[in-house]
Amino acid sequence: MRRYIFFLIIVVFSCKEQSNDNLPIYAVETIKPIVSTIYAQKDSSGILEPENVVKLTNSISGYVKKIYVKENQLIDRDETFIEIENKDLDIELLQIESQLRSAEIQLKLAQNNYIKALTNVEKKMIQLSKSEIEIKNKQLELELASQNTAKAKELFVAGAISDEEMEKIIFSKKMLESSLILLQKEFEVQQIGYRDIDIENFGLPLEIDRLSALQQLNTIDQKAQIRLAEENISSIKNNLKILEINREKLRIKATCDGVIFGIKVCEGELIQSGTQIASILETKNLKATFRLPLNFAKEIKRGQKIKINITGMEEEIDASFLNFTPEVDPVTTTLGLQIFVDNSRRRLRPGMFFTTKITGNSKREILTLPFSSIIDTGKAKFVFIVEKGYAFLKEVELSGEDDDQIIIESGITKSDIVIDNPPPNLNEGAKIDIK
Repeated sequence: MRRYIFFLIIVVFSCKEQSNDNLPIYAVETIKPIVSTIYAQKDSSGILEPENVVKLTNSISGYVKKIYVKENQLIDRDETFIEIENKDLDIELLQIESQLRSAEIQLKLAQNNYIKALTNVEKKMIQLSKSEIEIKNKQLELELASQNTAKAKELFVAGAISDEEMEKIIFSKKMLESSLILLQKEFEVQQIGYRDIDIENFGLPLEIDRLSALQQLNTIDQKAQIRLAEENISSIKNNLKILEINREKLRIKATCDGVIFGIKVCEGELIQSGTQIASILETKNLKATFRLPLNFAKEIKRGQKIKINITGMEEEIDASFLNFTPEVDPVTTTLGLQIFVDNSRRRLRPGMFFTTKITGNSKREILTLPFSSIIDTGKAKFVFIVEKGYAFLKEVELSGEDDDQIIIESGITKSDIVIDNPPPNLNEGAKIDIK
């Protein structure tokens, strides 16, 4: 702003002694005040607060092994804050892992036994086939022996063979008969589990592949052992999952994004379950409360957008009106206004001081001029206006800025012609030539 010191020299001239035609003429540019409409505004300030305060507690007792985040440090959701050590859970983990290894070995053995049982079925079928062949051979031998015995009897009657020889032939036949009976009885025992009736009783049709049916029938126990081993492993794994869940609880994690506040434990300390370890100031959204005159507060609408200025930050921050506090201060006749601030970019912290200019619904007409038209003497502000070709000073009252213009509260009217960038030596009463 230019500052000018004006000296008012009053000289009385007689109309006969000097004429206005002898005054210097100043060529200037003029403007008219811009007429605008603005809404009522009030300045206020406050301190940002967290939307919520979350308490962190532990569900399992133990010693504090490590603290990963310091006081007032940002922390992300699911980020580990504190790690607790519990020896009992460590021992239980070793025991369950040992049980799991043993159960897996038992399952492997059961699976091997099942494979062996499948192979044994094939071997048994081959053995039964051999037994059938052996019985048939014995039957052929017995049939031949029976024929030989019949012939020997004829020869014995004819006296062609002795009693001793006849007895040997008969004894040999009886031995074959006994051997055949024994083979047949052994075969009957060997066939158990491999007969058609066994397949039908098991609920399988005879039309399916015989080997497949007999393998299903003769591996029942082995498959049951596999199921038991698998169930045992499943049970142990469930126990391991439960243990892992409990061990995971040894890592106390943040339940939201925010700032760690009020740490109450230290490394090496024994803490019991349910101990409050610290708090998290939730900072995804922030809030604040400040007061406004009651008559002005009525002009604010829920959801109205507000700009706030944070100390130390150049850019304005978006906020929105949430609600009014229910009580009116009887001394100041003010009402509390709560605002909401989106902090998803996490640039703001609880405790930051801010200022704001709240805009109401009522509006009024204002005049604005460029800064270049204002003369600041240090004690007052003036503008030059042009009336009937002459310059005249008018004191003005300013009340703020509107974009690149300055608001004129009083002193001129919208019809006044104002000199822009007045020359430094321009005096009141000077003749004006408008460019």
